[in-house]
Amino acid sequence: MPSTPHRTAPFARACLLATLALAAAAPAQERSSGRQPDVRENTISIHFGGGSLEAFLQQLCKENPQVNVVASTTAKAVALPQLEVANAAPESLLQAVCRIAPQPYAVSVQRMAAPGTTDVFSVSVHSQHGPGPQMQEARMSVFRLTGFDAEWTDKILAAVDTGLGIADGTKPTVRFHEASGLLFVKGSPEQLSVVQQVLGAIGPPPAPRPEADKQDSRWRNDK
Repeated sequence: MPSTPHRTAPFARACLLATLALAAAAPAQERSSGRQPDVRENTISIHFGGGSLEAFLQQLCKENPQVNVVASTTAKAVALPQLEVANAAPESLLQAVCRIAPQPYAVSVQRMAAPGTTDVFSVSVHSQHGPGPQMQEARMSVFRLTGFDAEWTDKILAAVDTGLGIADGTKPTVRFHEASGLLFVKGSPEQLSVVQQVLGAIGPPPAPRPEADKQDSRWRNDK
């Protein structure tokens, strides 16, 4: 009767060959189905000293050539704090950065992948409230306050200051030249409109009181 080892050796070799054949066929099957093998992403580390999102992405791509990122031009307007990240997946890092973008900006990232190619990340920046008043171009206008006495001029300047305090945007520059009675204002279009509305609401200088009324008033006060 033949010994057992002589029968099991061919069987073991057959099992090994079958296993290798299946392993070789698996990648070919994945390629034919359009699926890529599950390969672990390369991790990256970065020390960012703080600055714009645009500067962060530029440093990220420079220090990690395997990472490809395209971003909108408004990325330069998004300020980021100092960041220290170690051994992070590129997509996870970009998603985390998107979440700490300050208001009024909303940042999103999308992974653009195609079979057999390197991934590219698209970073989009949107303003949630549109361009704010602080981004509007400052302009200067000159307003005439002639004909008002010192008391009325002080009241007008106080009203202008109150109106500008309610208007949005950074504080405008306001200068009054007393000798000429001219008011110089440099600010956003909305702020200049507020000054115009205040002056329009006040109207022309009040008519001077007749001298007889002044004398009659003094007579009543003397009594």
